[in-house]
This record gives sequence, C-alpha cells and structure tokens, in this order.
Amino acid sequence: MFTVPGGLRRQVLALLVSAVVPLAGLSVWLAIDEGRRDAAQAQAEARATVQLVKKDLDRVIQSTTDLIPGFGSNTAFRDAAQCNETLAALLPSFPQFANMTVTAYDGAIICAARNPTRLKMMPLTPAKVEVIRRLRETGKITIGSAEVSASTKLPQLPIVGPIQNAGGSGDPGLMFAASLDLRWLGAQVNRIPIPPQAILLVLDGRGNIAARNPPSTNFPAGSAAPPFERSLTAQDGFNGEVKGEDGIARLYSALRTGPKGDLAVILKVRASDIYKPSRERLILHLAGLGTVALLVFGLTWYGSDRYLTKPLSGLIREANRLAGGDLSARSGLGYEGEIGVLASSFDAMASALQAESNHRVRTAEAFRVIVEGTSSATGDEFFRCLVRSLTTALQADFAMAGELTENRQSIRMLACCSADSLLPPKTYPLRGTPCEGVVSGGICYYPANVSLLFPEDELLREQGMESYLGTPLLSSGDPSSCIGLIAVLYKRETSREFLDAEPMLKIFAARAMAEMERLRVERALRGSMAQNEEMVRTLRDLMARLESVREEERAQISREIHDELGQQLTAMRFDLISLRKALTSPDPARIPVVERVNELTGMVDSTIRDVRRIATELRPGILDTFGLVAAIEWQLGEFGKHTGIHCHYEGPRNVSLSRDLATTVFRICQESLTNIGRHAKATEAWIRLEITEPDEASGGDWLLLTVHDNGIGMPPFRPERKSLGIIGMRERARIAGGALDIRSEADGGTTIVARLPRESGEKAFGEEQATV
Repeated sequence: MFTVPGGLRRQVLALLVSAVVPLAGLSVWLAIDEGRRDAAQAQAEARATVQLVKKDLDRVIQSTTDLIPGFGSNTAFRDAAQCNETLAALLPSFPQFANMTVTAYDGAIICAARNPTRLKMMPLTPAKVEVIRRLRETGKITIGSAEVSASTKLPQLPIVGPIQNAGGSGDPGLMFAASLDLRWLGAQVNRIPIPPQAILLVLDGRGNIAARNPPSTNFPAGSAAPPFERSLTAQDGFNGEVKGEDGIARLYSALRTGPKGDLAVILKVRASDIYKPSRERLILHLAGLGTVALLVFGLTWYGSDRYLTKPLSGLIREANRLAGGDLSARSGLGYEGEIGVLASSFDAMASALQAESNHRVRTAEAFRVIVEGTSSATGDEFFRCLVRSLTTALQADFAMAGELTENRQSIRMLACCSADSLLPPKTYPLRGTPCEGVVSGGICYYPANVSLLFPEDELLREQGMESYLGTPLLSSGDPSSCIGLIAVLYKRETSREFLDAEPMLKIFAARAMAEMERLRVERALRGSMAQNEEMVRTLRDLMARLESVREEERAQISREIHDELGQQLTAMRFDLISLRKALTSPDPARIPVVERVNELTGMVDSTIRDVRRIATELRPGILDTFGLVAAIEWQLGEFGKHTGIHCHYEGPRNVSLSRDLATTVFRICQESLTNIGRHAKATEAWIRLEITEPDEASGGDWLLLTVHDNGIGMPPFRPERKSLGIIGMRERARIAGGALDIRSEADGGTTIVARLPRESGEKAFGEEQATV
C-alpha cells in the first residue's frame, strides 16, 4: 500500500498563497505609507499657503498702523470739509481700503473719504461697540468684524486706531478707521495658488468670513463660518486632521494674525481627496497581483500533477518496498532535474543500506572476536588479549595499549601486538608522534602517510606503518584528564577500516580505562601498605623520642629542684635553727634578729622565683591566665633574649579558644621557634594568627598559625619525615582536626602554616589588631 501525494499540489498552492498574501500586505502597507507621505506633503503645502496669506495681511495691517500716527500732527481733520478732501485724496493711494473715516467714540462721523449718503452718525452695531470698547481700553489699533458698510454698501473689515495730538496727548473723543475692502482681500486671496480640492478662509475674531478661496455664494464675505472653523480663531498654529459636524474628515492648518490675533487664516482640504491617489494605485496593484496569482495557480496545478505527483508516487512505492525489507528496491526513474536527483539519491541510499547491512554483519563478528578474547582476562593479561583481538578483528598490522607516565612525556606500553605476535613492552616517547595528539586532543587518525607526517617516530619507521588510529583513555573521576591510549596501525592506506575501528575503540576504551584504573589502584594500595609500614616505624621512633624527651624533662626538673630549691631550703633550715638558738639564749637583745629575718625573706623570695620559673617552663601560667596571645608574646620575648633573633607578632590582640586548642597552638609555636633557634641561622622571625571566614565546605571558621623566618631554609638532603619535632607538630595538628604545611622559600627561609578548626560556640577575633 502506498499513498499518492495528491495533497502536494494543494501544499504548493498554499505555498503560493502564503507568498501572494505578503505581497498584497506589502502593497497595502506601501499604499498606506504613500498616503501618509501625501498627507504630510499636503500639510506642508497648507502651512506654507497659510503663512503666505498671513504675511500679506500683516503688511496691510502694518500700512494702516503706519498711516494712523500721521493724523496726530495734522489739524486738517478738525475742519470737516478740509478733512473730507484730505481723506478723499489719500484713498486712491490705498486700494486695499474701501473707506477711511475719522469718527468720535460716540459714533459721530467727523469726516470720511466716502460718504455718499451724508451720514452724520455711524450705526453702533454690537460689533462696533465692542471695537470702540477695546480701543478705549487699550489705546492701540484694533480690528473689527467683517460687515457691509452702511454708507458705501461694500463688505469691509474696519481697522481702528486712536488719534493723538502733536504733543502726544490723546484726544479721547476721536479715532481713525481704515476699512479693509473685503472684495480686494478676496481678490488677493484668490490669486494665491492652493492645493486642489482645498479651501482657504480668512476669518475675523467673531468667526465671520472675511475672504474665501475659491469664492462661494453660499459663504459670502461677512457670513458666519461653520462652528468648528469658528473655534479655530482662538487657536494659533493648529495643524491636524479633524472630522467635522458633517462627518467628513478634513485636514486643517490655521494661523492667527493681527495686533491681537484678531484674524485667522485657515486652509482646509478633505482627507479623502488627499488619500484618493494612493487608494487608486492600491486598487490597481491588487488587481494586477490577483490576475498574476490566478495565472500562476493554474499553471502550478497542471505542472505539479505532471512533474511532481506522478514521479513522487513511484518513489513512494519503491520506498515502501525498501521499508518492508526489500533492499533491492530501486526507483527506475529517468527524470532529470530535482526529481531525477531525488531518484538518484534514493537509489544510492538503497545501495548504501544494502552495503551497511553487510557491514553490520562483519562488525558484529569483529565485536564477538574482541569480547570473547577479553571477557575472562584481567590485569596485564587483559591488555595482551585486547591488542591481540584488535589486530584480528580489525585486520590491523599493529595494536598497542599504553599508560601515560607520571611526567606525561611518554607512554608506558602495557601490551603491543604485531602480526598476531606479542612484543615486549617498552616506554614510547610522545614528542613528535601521533600519540601526542591523542593525549592532548582526543581521537586522532591519519589514513595515509603517517610516517612522513611524523618522521621522528621510530616505531612508525621500524614497522613501516602507513596509517594510524588512536583513542584516549579518560579518567572516570576527571573526564578531561587522559591516563592512557589505545591505537591500531596499518601498513596500507585505509579509509573504510577507520569507520569500523573508531566506534570499536571507543567502546573498548571504557573497559580498558576501568582496567587501567584498577591496576593503578592496586599499585597505589601496595605503595600505601609500604608507606604504612614506614609510618609505623616512624611512630615507634616518635614514641621513643617522646619518652626520651619526657625523661630529659624529668631529669632537668629533678636537677632544678635538687640544685636550686634543695640548696635554698637547706640554707633556710640552717638559718632558722640558728635563729631559734639565738632567740632562746640568755641575752637575745644582742642578736641581729631583723637582719636575719630579712636574709630569710630574701631567700624565700628567691625560692619563689625559682619555683615560678620551673613551673613556667613546664607550662606558662600566662597561657591559662591571660590567654594564647599573651603567652605567645611572652614566649617571643624569652626566645629573643636567649637567641638574639628579633621576633614579630601579627594578629589579633584578643582571641577566645578552648584550653586544648590554645595549648596545641602554643606548643606548635614553641616547637617552631625551637627549630628556628637550632637550625635556621635566622635573624628575624614572624608569627601571625588569623581567622578565616566560615564556608560551606568546611562548615565553620579556621584558626591559622603562620611561623616564618629569614634563615637558610630546609636542606633537601634532610627529609621532613625524619624530623621527630616536625612529626610531633603534625601529630598535634592532626589530633586537633587540622593540618600542618611546611615549605622552604626559594629566596631562603622556612614557612610553617598550621590550619586548625575552631570549636563551635567560641568567640571570633576581637576588633583590635596588634603588631609586635
């Protein structure tokens, strides 16, 4: 049974869809991005147009501002007839103005450039009242609201300013009004080029339209603008997109102008008009992409059936035969291209599987030979059986198993076999041999010309070897540490043989490593037994030495008591007997009792000093009374007085230890100083105490005693283990649960470090540190 891959066409089509969809998404994204750029460009153009209109309005307002101060020194306006003539003569010079008038604050018209209806009073509409109020409050030019003039019947925008006298004092009842002609302003605004579909508005402070581009009969000059646009008169520099009351989104750009921002210039354009070109291009692109996709889908459906489905069905059928165990299955396809390559690869795979099956049979036979040869052997016999079995199973010309020597410069042969004959083992140097790469880098193989690659290797040259394969034996305790190797060599070039030999060597390397470590443990055990015998002899010597020292101390104490205390006590006894006789004599007044008592007192004091000296030499009382640091300082002082060696103490002033631990530290320090005085020929010595911080490994803190001198050091011909004093110090440290380390410095001197655990519950060092 086999399955025809009819779903392959659908998968290909799905793949094409997955390719088309991102393209469509890319087109949409590009259209959106293009719309953003169009909007940004429209925004920039709108801002530039608004700024241009604002500049024109600023010039008009500035011309009015410059005109008004001239009337302050001109008295023509006080005569109505002369004032009318003057303004009528000035008006043609200012085409932007529809009229120029001088009026009183109460609305009375003093004079006007144009007054065809002969009005005497200006109609005071609410807008004009507001303008007059602002003018009177500020005394500065003020812009009114757009309106139709009652006298000229023209749409205009009044620009009003106060009139001052030549002396600078203002006339509180007069003002000058220049009415901006909104028809002229509309013509100016309509001459300004604006973006297509855009509308340019000039609004006054009340939100009425002063000018519009393009003009509209629905929104003439003086009419109210829509509510949202009226609100823009209170905003300066607005630039953004807003959806109006009619639901249409528009892009607005607004700037305020005038003395107090009385006018607003607004440019608006529909957002749909901005995005319309990019949307049209998007529709065109998607339509073209859809057309191409449909054409590709049709061709793919036809081509996949002819060039993919049918050939692959045949390959699947043969693959099922191969999976069922028929290693003779072949594709039989003659197609070229990728399907032909696939068919060729399938045939090659089937041939390789058939060859691999035969190879597994040969490999299993080789494993059987090696396992049978090494299963019952141990020790050196195991390695002899291993190399013999490797040469037989792998058809090698030479095999060897070796152990890395202590200096890691050579290999100690455990067994080697050549032509099915065992050779006597020997030491094989590593330098300049392929084994050097095995020990330092792992598995190494050289399929040809190994003798030329390593011309210094005598073994390769003598045996005439052409190829080499070696694998390291890694320690089970430290996988990165090599302890030996196994290698097979051939007198011919090899390629396929290495594929067979490498996994076998890896498998049997673990077994060989275990056997090699077992041999090492046996050798170490035998060495340990020899060392134990030596240790027993050393302990016997130490016990004899301790007994001798004990007898020497007893003899010394006996001599001290007999020679010093005994003589002093005997002398005091005779003096007391003599004093008793003298006191019982008939004439005791003649006896010098006081002198004799003083002599006895001196003898008693001397005896007390001798007793203290003897007791101190046995165990300093200062050790129990004042602690370890005081005892060490006393010992250093005594040692310096007797030997002339200058001693230094570094460490804490106060430390709390148990009696036993303090005694151990003091005795180690005492014995170290004794050795310095006897052997070191030193001039200075340093003693340092310190406490290490607790750690997880040790579970507590440790006391370190370091004794260092600047003497000649320890001679190499005098091993430490022969010094009973050093053995005694080591034993004291061991009993306390610590260790003693002694090292001789390269530049002279000896350092002794005792590391002892502090007992639980003891106090740490005090804060005060001392250096003596």
